[in-house]
Amino acid sequence: MLWGKTATVADSKPIPLHKGLSGQDRVSQLVWRGGLELDFDNRNFGGISAMEIDRAGRA
Repeated sequence: MLWGKTATVADSKPIPLHKGLSGQDRVSQLVWRGGLELDFDNRNFGGISAMEIDRAGRA
């Protein structure tokens, strides 16, 4: 991730569909494939829409 010329570090961890019900993978017809909690050391990071990918496919 780059904001200007400053790199930032990201941490991620998987999250279940429902806390305490890690085996549940459906809500009606929706099948949960997974989710991530993202934590960045840069306070300017606001979500996936703030991510930039370069031509080599690196974040």
